[in-house]
Amino acid sequence: MNKNVVLARACGALPPERLSRGSGSTSQQHHVDVWPLNLLRPRGGPGYVDVCGLFLLQMATILGMVPAWHSARLRIFLCLGPQEAPGAAEGRLRALLSQLRIRAEVQEVVWGDGAGSGEPEEEEEGDFVNSRRGDSEAEALACSANCLVRAQQGRGRGGGPGGPEGGDGEEGPTTALTFLYLPRPPADPARYPHYLALLEILSRDLGPTLLIHGVTPVTCTDL
Repeated sequence: MNKNVVLARACGALPPERLSRGSGSTSQQHHVDVWPLNLLRPRGGPGYVDVCGLFLLQMATILGMVPAWHSARLRIFLCLGPQEAPGAAEGRLRALLSQLRIRAEVQEVVWGDGAGSGEPEEEEEGDFVNSRRGDSEAEALACSANCLVRAQQGRGRGGGPGGPEGGDGEEGPTTALTFLYLPRPPADPARYPHYLALLEILSRDLGPTLLIHGVTPVTCTDL
């Protein structure tokens, strides 16, 4: 899959004001949530963003240039393991965003083992999203990732369960659109149904969602 690919799910439920040609000014505030980590195969360490993750960030930034989306707030989520200290990964990502001139909130969330550890590695064409996991374990991971993403929707920086500061907090702007990392499909066609099933679990009940796979290096600082 050596192409840039975007899969849209439930985009018919986008807020009407975000589909107009106007300025997008509305009393209802919205978030655009970006998860630049492969949630079906987390690796590379917290704060690491590969080519596909950078492509997600660029696409979300371009969306924010559309007049109807000017008032939406861009949020980028980092996954930390329970033993990982907060702050360091956020600092690395903020430095990258500053270099790319991308304005966004960065939120760290604790999830499972986080983004993994070890040296960052790019996916090979033949990689399957869960090549080292059994089907049941892969489905459990997809379900866990789905719950993580849903838990952050509709919450402002003040927190809420699973939020950056914990506690009940108050509900903030709702999430109008979610950007997710689309992993490469398996090399074996016999595994395609399972791959699609994992994507369905991952994006279930998230509302309007874009699953994106990018292979184009993004280094533009003109946005």
